[in-house]
Amino acid sequence: MKRIILAAIVVAVCAGRVWALEPVDIYRQQSPAVVLIFAKVDERTRKGGSGFFIAGKGQVLTNAHVITGNDGQALREISVFLKPPKVTGDFKDDLQDRHPARVVKFDRALDVALLQVDDMASSPAQVSFSDSDNVEVGQKVVAIGHPEQGGLWTLTSGTISARIKNISRVEGKDMFQSDASINHGNSGGPLFDANGLVVGMNTSTARTSGDGTAIVGINFALQSNVILKWLSRNDMQVASAAPPKTAQSEAARTETPKAAPKAGNEQPSAVGQAPEGKILTPKNPYEKEELEKTIAEMEGVIMEMRGKVKQRMGY
Repeated sequence: MKRIILAAIVVAVCAGRVWALEPVDIYRQQSPAVVLIFAKVDERTRKGGSGFFIAGKGQVLTNAHVITGNDGQALREISVFLKPPKVTGDFKDDLQDRHPARVVKFDRALDVALLQVDDMASSPAQVSFSDSDNVEVGQKVVAIGHPEQGGLWTLTSGTISARIKNISRVEGKDMFQSDASINHGNSGGPLFDANGLVVGMNTSTARTSGDGTAIVGINFALQSNVILKWLSRNDMQVASAAPPKTAQSEAARTETPKAAPKAGNEQPSAVGQAPEGKILTPKNPYEKEELEKTIAEMEGVIMEMRGKVKQRMGY
């Protein structure tokens, strides 16, 4: 009997190491903090991505490539959609809670950006960060986002596959490789650990090798400590289970060189506390007709992508 009890305890402990929370619990608790981002590049081009609330005043974190154009400048028409109480799978039902957003700060080299969402009726759900230095290869993770040709607020799961330092030779740009499936549209979304804490921000995926061979299960997420240090350098403090070690010398060493800002396009020195004139993009209020037009445009983009896939597959 003692052996049976001891075996049960060992199994319970091992199971706890796999999932402190089940994926369904993480989704239930954390998905309300995840948003859909829709940015207008020009009259014919739209960009979609994911993001997540990191503070109760409407600050959203995402990838810089989601909210910048080909010229490297911040896009001026950005919409953020909040998750409905229940995702139905119908765009018109699921994309009713839309808010205009403005770019506060972004770093193209690190591929991180901070948005300010306006006109929030109440404080949104927000995430907490984990110390990515404590993350081990093999740990379970969950990604939530909006993959192209997939559903809205989609959950995928996998494990941490590797740690990669200074990816693309960018100092301080440390990534996790994971096999939690992501695609275009997942960019800027959170990667959660088994406790429902953010360990990274999904950023990119490898699709083909140099000889054209398809690559599967190679996905990258910017480590949480890289994000926390970037936010700290911009005077923005967020909830974290264990803040990373920081120092002025380290901040100076990892700070990405930036070109001098153009006149009228200065970046604020204090994230989330910049005066109105320092926000990179202006307020962009909308009417009901604009919301309906935006949803129709998104449906059109997705239908076009699905049509191209069917042509390639021959059906």
